[in-house]
Amino acid sequence: MYLKNDLLASGELEGPGIRALVGEYFPPRVIEAAGEEAVGAHRLGAHMACTYLTNMAVDTMGGATLVQLARDTGKPPSRVLKAWYVAWAASGAGDTIQRLHDLDLEVQAGLQAQWLLGVAGALDRATRWLLANEDLTGDPEFLIESYGASVSVLAASLIQHLSDRKRRDVDQRIAMYKADGLGAELARELVALEYIDGLLPVAALARREEIQASRVGSIYFGLVGIIDFAWLQERLDKTSTSNAWELRAARSLALELEAVRTQIVRHLLTGPNADLENPLDAFRQRCRGGLERIVELIEELREEKRPGIPALMVAIHAIRDECSAWTNGEGNGNGNGNGNGNGNGGKNGWRPTP
Repeated sequence: MYLKNDLLASGELEGPGIRALVGEYFPPRVIEAAGEEAVGAHRLGAHMACTYLTNMAVDTMGGATLVQLARDTGKPPSRVLKAWYVAWAASGAGDTIQRLHDLDLEVQAGLQAQWLLGVAGALDRATRWLLANEDLTGDPEFLIESYGASVSVLAASLIQHLSDRKRRDVDQRIAMYKADGLGAELARELVALEYIDGLLPVAALARREEIQASRVGSIYFGLVGIIDFAWLQERLDKTSTSNAWELRAARSLALELEAVRTQIVRHLLTGPNADLENPLDAFRQRCRGGLERIVELIEELREEKRPGIPALMVAIHAIRDECSAWTNGEGNGNGNGNGNGNGNGGKNGWRPTP
């Protein structure tokens, strides 16, 4: 009731993107008999949309998770629900969830619950990213359509953009899901959904810079071959602690790590090396000194069986600081400062586009 009442009082339900949920409130035969326009104009439409959205979110995430999201992000519950709805609609999670529920009595209940929890976790991460990076004050219809189109393209070609190690991981997960009773298509959908918090930044960058999503995706995921963002993210996701502050710190670091990654990708796609066929190669050569320091630091972390939040914070802040130096033209490449593109802000070096 708390979530529903906050959503209803907020006025966030205005606009066709949210009001379209009114149609989901009624059985299909009612829509056919009355017509979509009449149903959409129902005088209790806001209440119906609010009820449907709240129930859908609570059924998927649990009420406590949504309240925790509001507490962690400092956003009102109504805004959290709106962000969650964008993530849910743009990712196609609703269809995946329904297909998982359709497997009742056909697969082990424990496995089914585990898959549904995985979807909820992916939507949690996606919601946090949207709350931190998107303007959600208006009608969400535009965001749903723009993100949905790019996410669909990226999800279909996800395997092509991943590193060899991540491809093996994806293949193993798909094989595991199939062995547990999922069909091949649903297994691939479930794995792609696990990457939604990576697909959203790619889609956002593609829209804002007017670059094809596949081009952005190739750089975004290819960057993992230089700096292992995926491993750092995995360690943050696997943070196991009963300390609420440590969990919040891990989530904050995850957003910071994503912001740094996006900053590097944006510069590679819009900076002086943007016209190169593979700007990642130029990045690897011209920023070799800083990259070597980061790789060494990550390798030190790998030697720890379970690196804690302080260790991960040191690594992420080191990447952030190096990124700041690179994008401000202060990176020293190979450290020789010879001004030939390998040195301190040399010609064609790592610097922002004027």
